[in-house]
Amino acid sequence: MLQYKSQKKTKKTKAPAKGAEKAAKALLSQKEVAARWAEEVKRTKWVYDEWFKHPPHTETIARGAAKDLATPKLKPSELDTLPYEEKFANNGALMKLHDLEHVDNFIEKRKRWLDRTVHTSRLRPQSAATDGAQAQAGPSSSATQESTSSAPQDDGQPPN
Repeated sequence: MLQYKSQKKTKKTKAPAKGAEKAAKALLSQKEVAARWAEEVKRTKWVYDEWFKHPPHTETIARGAAKDLATPKLKPSELDTLPYEEKFANNGALMKLHDLEHVDNFIEKRKRWLDRTVHTSRLRPQSAATDGAQAQAGPSSSATQESTSSAPQDDGQPPN
């Protein structure tokens, strides 16, 4: 005769329910996540430089193809945070070329930012945020003064 083991029927405690409730509280609302991502996109917008060129041997991708790399698709405002080079296509239209590696890194960054369980302060430390803003704005006035003061002064005399 075969015997089957049976489990005791015990009452479940409320502890798992409390844990699930706590985990649900840790999730940020979808609206808050979208707002913080939109703020980050505005904050890190790339200032267009008409003389910008990608380094030699850089694998580039057109803007239309870059939009289709991620799901959901990248928005033009999101791609404007990355540096791009403008060239004329064969049909005469102006195309924007992005570095493929930068686009891949950006997709990973967006994925981390849209993760509803991670708080924004963990994604962008305060010191890095101020450094990035200064890098976007350009060198400080003291750095500009140093570069101009170190240049040789032209007093109208020909060099010896």
